[in-house]
Amino acid sequence: LSVSSEPNGATISVADNFHGTTPATLSLASGTELTVRLSKPGYRQVARQVSLQPQETQELSVSLPPEYGVVFVTARPADASMKIDGKPSGEATRRLRLTTRPHTLSFSKPGYVSQQITVTPRVGVSKTVDVTLKTQAQLDSARKAASTPALLTTAGGQQLRLIRPGGSFTMGASRREAGRRANESTRLVQLERPFYLAEKEVSNAQFRRFRAAHNSGMAEGVSLGGDTLPVVNVSWADAARYCNWLSDQDRLPHAYHETNGKMVAATPMTTGYRLPTEAEWAFVARKLGRQQPARYPWSGQYPPRSPSGNFADASIADTLADTVPDYNDGFRGAAPVGSFAGQSGFHDLGGNVAEWMHDYYAVYPGMANTLVTDPGGPVTGDHHVVRGSSWRQGSIAELRLSYRDYSREPRPDLGFRIARYAE
Repeated sequence: LSVSSEPNGATISVADNFHGTTPATLSLASGTELTVRLSKPGYRQVARQVSLQPQETQELSVSLPPEYGVVFVTARPADASMKIDGKPSGEATRRLRLTTRPHTLSFSKPGYVSQQITVTPRVGVSKTVDVTLKTQAQLDSARKAASTPALLTTAGGQQLRLIRPGGSFTMGASRREAGRRANESTRLVQLERPFYLAEKEVSNAQFRRFRAAHNSGMAEGVSLGGDTLPVVNVSWADAARYCNWLSDQDRLPHAYHETNGKMVAATPMTTGYRLPTEAEWAFVARKLGRQQPARYPWSGQYPPRSPSGNFADASIADTLADTVPDYNDGFRGAAPVGSFAGQSGFHDLGGNVAEWMHDYYAVYPGMANTLVTDPGGPVTGDHHVVRGSSWRQGSIAELRLSYRDYSREPRPDLGFRIARYAE
């Protein structure tokens, strides 16, 4: 049997046994009816019945009909060009009718890195191809991001979590919010640069590796100097010096420079350890992992119904006027760092000790609709921002996560946690 096909290269099988590809001459058993099947990707299979007599020669020529499937292509940018199997095919975003064999689709646009994919259509089942071209800078950034660890442990023993915010959010509080203060004007902020934030506040033991003689002191009749307690009675400048010291331990560039005894932020900001910006702290405390911004460090309304942070409570009501009604968290003073878990793996963002921020203090009226990217506060100032409530605070105003305070002096209920940019 001499077998040929259009197109050539079709697979030949006789009685389900492989007999090569067309064109071919086969020696087959005579005196019986045989089923000859020809198949090729992209074409419908064709079967023919053949019967040969002894010493007879026959010719079998078959035309294989094409088989088609539908592919819907969406490309970004929308005006990207496409080649199909190496041949220019115009704009990429459209419906394709292709034979049911593997096809190579190539996408390109000046200024972008080309992409190439292989697609095999199927009869009766449409396929969807979604392609986004990226610039070389975008690809380099994505590769760098993929190599950035989600968790980071410092030489000082702190564990930091990677934050990639994305999108904008609103800082501050509505005028209608109970307890709202005048310095909480709403601000529209977008954080673009990924950063790390420490899960816990810096402890006395960790700070003493930098300054062995530091003493956090006593308050309300209890010691604040235990190794596991958050470091307090530390100035903003000394918190910044600690960040530089820790950067040295991990061989990172300094985030601050000391000029005439004053700590000044590096410009542009480096990847060294630093204090969190107010916007970073607010994003993690209020927005990270939530559909709606949180108002308090707990779920629900004020006051909290179960221990959810170290606030001014019944144990200190003998000396403080503003305490949380019917609440006792078990600590008269500071609690060991990490005692109260919060959202997304961060601890004590509300309560325990208030925290120094990187920013100089300022108010921001009229900024509700003005988008600001990666704000770090004013260049100069007299006070620095303080965020988060402490073990000495219990009013509805102070326990809200939008509460803003400021200081230029150390306090027995004011500590800090560390941050740094990821790249």
